[in-house]
Amino acid sequence: MEQQRLMAEAVAATVKVVSAVQPEDLDRPTPCERYDVGALLAHLLWVTDMSVAAARRLPMEADQASDRPPDGWASSFELQAAALVDAWSDPGAWQGTTSLAGTELPATVAGLIVFGDLVIHGWDLARAIGMPHPVDDDGDVARATLEVMTQMGDQGRAMGAFGAAVEVPGDATALARALGESGRNPEWTP
Repeated sequence: MEQQRLMAEAVAATVKVVSAVQPEDLDRPTPCERYDVGALLAHLLWVTDMSVAAARRLPMEADQASDRPPDGWASSFELQAAALVDAWSDPGAWQGTTSLAGTELPATVAGLIVFGDLVIHGWDLARAIGMPHPVDDDGDVARATLEVMTQMGDQGRAMGAFGAAVEVPGDATALARALGESGRNPEWTP
């Protein structure tokens, strides 16, 4: 039950950020060096689609189809985000194994990867457009994100999904520490 609640809260925060992105923002840099805002939106749309497929054990292409979001990305993301929350609200989605991006893995791990991706990339987008991130820096979602990033940090770096860990002060918030684990500087500005 806790996993489903945290996933829904992470999704809601990311929907707020995606809804705030304007067409003139698409070429802005983000803290995620491999994506500008447009490419990151396209990635998040792919992640939500891929996540629904993983939760429901449906086949899906492993590769991201585009590096630019379609027109109407905010409404598309909101619809896909609602489907993601619905799919992962089923306790069975978190059990057994599933395929995520063409890799077979425990369903719980797949759900946690998606959760972390949504929170971290939601922060990336918020930073890029100068919006406060809607996740409480020391709340449940931030603490869960820190736990996920700490558990998966070394493997994420080995796979090239995360950059080198960024050192943050010992009294940093849970979200700032999670960002550091994911290879982001919590003080990044465009």
